[in-house]
Amino acid sequence: DYVTLKNIVFLNANKSAIVNESDVKVIDCSFKNNISNHNGSAIQNSGNLTAVNCYFENNSSTWKYADGGAINNEGSAFLKGCLFISNHSQYSGGAIYTSGEMHLNCCVFKQNNSQIGGAIRSYGGRTHLTDCLFEDNSASTGAGLYIYGSDGQFSLTFSRFLSNVSKIGGCIYMNTDHEMAEISECSFKDNSAVRGGVIFNNDDSSLTIEKSTFESNRADNEGGVIYGGRLNVISSRFCENISGGYGNALYNTH
Repeated sequence: DYVTLKNIVFLNANKSAIVNESDVKVIDCSFKNNISNHNGSAIQNSGNLTAVNCYFENNSSTWKYADGGAINNEGSAFLKGCLFISNHSQYSGGAIYTSGEMHLNCCVFKQNNSQIGGAIRSYGGRTHLTDCLFEDNSASTGAGLYIYGSDGQFSLTFSRFLSNVSKIGGCIYMNTDHEMAEISECSFKDNSAVRGGVIFNNDDSSLTIEKSTFESNRADNEGGVIYGGRLNVISSRFCENISGGYGNALYNTH
């Protein structure tokens, strides 16, 4: 059945605040300080989820293999105007883990962290982001986004990445053979990693980048902006990026 939740505060739950297997719409709601010993301390979704103008802060999933500090999506999800601050997952997707279909529009991710995918981990499925901000997120791999799996789609448009930090892929880690993987009209500034200050693109991944700007990003070793091959870069700008090893802009391995 269809459920609408509006102007509700979900606070200090010790399991997932919402588990949805049908259809739910969440509007102007706040999720704060919820903790789960499994996945998705705020929302676990295997149905259809719509979240508009919602606030997710300091939610955490503590299981050692946890996927999604705030949201775990295995169904279909549409999020617009949502804010994710300081969410944490012990394993992947500090704010969000998705293996289904997810559309994010005008969302903000700040200070989220996890081992892989500090803000978001996408495992297969379809993940599309438009006009989003990623700032001060951290991870061992892919501080902003960790894109993994096959037979899916990934697109990132009109989005900004500022001051994200990881060991591999300061903003994005790609390890996929998706039928579509595209970055268009995005900006990346002051991000850093050991390898791939902005993007670490696994040799099996094919990625198109168009009309995007990369400024003042850094890698301690190779690839001040991009580490990896199978790239198609069009009409983009690289300015004052630094590599401690080879390739201030690009280290091509394929």
